[in-house]
Amino acid sequence: KKMKTFALVLLMAGFAAAKDLPPTDVDAPTYDDDTPKPAEDGTDATQADGEIPAEGEAADEGVEPDLEPEETWEEYWERFGGEMLMARMGWQGVYQGLYGIAGEDDAPTDDCFGDWIPEKMKEVSAFRETVAQTWSADFDQAATVAYDIIDLVFLNDKYCHFRKAIWDLHDFCAYGTSCGSDMVFDNMQKNAFNIITQVSSTASIMKEQKWEDMDTHHRAYTLNQIGHSVASLVADMISFDPENIPLPPPPEEPKPEEPAEGAEGDEQKDGDDSTADSSQDAPEIVEN
Repeated sequence: KKMKTFALVLLMAGFAAAKDLPPTDVDAPTYDDDTPKPAEDGTDATQADGEIPAEGEAADEGVEPDLEPEETWEEYWERFGGEMLMARMGWQGVYQGLYGIAGEDDAPTDDCFGDWIPEKMKEVSAFRETVAQTWSADFDQAATVAYDIIDLVFLNDKYCHFRKAIWDLHDFCAYGTSCGSDMVFDNMQKNAFNIITQVSSTASIMKEQKWEDMDTHHRAYTLNQIGHSVASLVADMISFDPENIPLPPPPEEPKPEEPAEGAEGDEQKDGDDSTADSSQDAPEIVEN
């Protein structure tokens, strides 16, 4: 029954995603009597056998030469800033789709993949070039770059809450019961309508416009919508509840070690022997 429900959900999702696709039936091309047909090997029938194209004539007009000039540092940092914008918008969509309204108070800030990352990377790059040219470094500059590297490693997690989301999912599945295969199928049956909506939304976003034709802001918005849809799909499949994440069980206290059999008698025997030895070694007191 669960497998039939799962198959029905996927069928409805595929139907909803593909209902607006253009028709695929294309009529075969027709040729007039005077129109030369292409040869079986793909060459033009009007070209004589062994004929070489004239000098300057492109052999393949569909291939354009790579005329992109070398990227300057200004263009590189501008492109890098656009990538940071897309990463921030994509992660914000994932976080919002996973936590919903419950995560609004602790949502990623605008400093998540913010403008401070290119600035600190510029300082690190300038310091590297200085050391490579002069083989010396100023103490203050070296200390600043060291703090920049630490910030690049840890500070972004403070603004984006990566580890929080990972540990919440880990604890929810490790110490709960909603991530088992049986529970996943039950959750899919309960949330079938939401799952179909998310799959259809993701498919419509991906086929709305080609990635190459989008500008940076349009790409960032698209990643935000896709991240939100995928995270919502995962949350529906496991019934993720950020307000009721189970806690790990308390660690077991170590049991006290029991003395080995016969150890207590040996200790008492040792004590009697030490008492006897001390009485023998005691000096004899003679009264006058």
